[in-house]
Amino acid sequence: MNVQRLILGLAVLLLAGCGGGKSAGEIRATGAVTPKALERVQVTPKPTTAEDGGRVRPLESAGVEATKAPTATPKPPTDTPGPTDTPGPTDTPLPPTATEAPRPTDTPRPAPPTATPVPVVADPCIRASDGQLAAIQAGVKGVAAGNEVRAAWAVKSKDFANVWMVAAYVYGPGMEQGAGPGVWAINGDPASPGMTLAVDGMAKQFSDYPDASKTKAAINGTEDGIEQAKRCAEAKR
Repeated sequence: MNVQRLILGLAVLLLAGCGGGKSAGEIRATGAVTPKALERVQVTPKPTTAEDGGRVRPLESAGVEATKAPTATPKPPTDTPGPTDTPGPTDTPLPPTATEAPRPTDTPRPAPPTATPVPVVADPCIRASDGQLAAIQAGVKGVAAGNEVRAAWAVKSKDFANVWMVAAYVYGPGMEQGAGPGVWAINGDPASPGMTLAVDGMAKQFSDYPDASKTKAAINGTEDGIEQAKRCAEAKR
């Protein structure tokens, strides 16, 4: 019965779609299907099974080849307006360039320490003038004509107003390397010397000048300029 009803329903549908001359209402009213209508429907009945549960299968499962109604051709879509141009992003300003840090200036090197100037001290050793040397030479020759002095050095004494202490080596037979030095005190200016006195033992022995310690000057050998004059003669020899 189910199969017959299915066949009848399909026939009604097909006849209504194909325009067989009767309306679907007339077919349902009469309940009859003309042979002509049945020719258009080829039904292969398929018995239901227990697995089907007695349910009606879809048309394809029932073996009914249904004629599909032609689908309407879709109209071409109207031109879809294209998307408006998205305005491009404005140029992003470049990040500020890093300001170059000022380079440290070269640390000025400290100036090399200047040498502390050594105060110039006037050399107390002054070569005796020709007049002073000649005065000593005369006293030495007075003792022995073969003796002589070759050079002398003078230092002005601070203990007297204008007295020079003059030192010299005596040369002669047996004194080829020079003996002394002996010291003489000479008064007056070096260019025009005055009185000459024998100060130490060497001057008293090898010259004929008076002993300075026995004169009014009373020079006893400790006065300023005596030792300095000796050292000058030794250093300049």
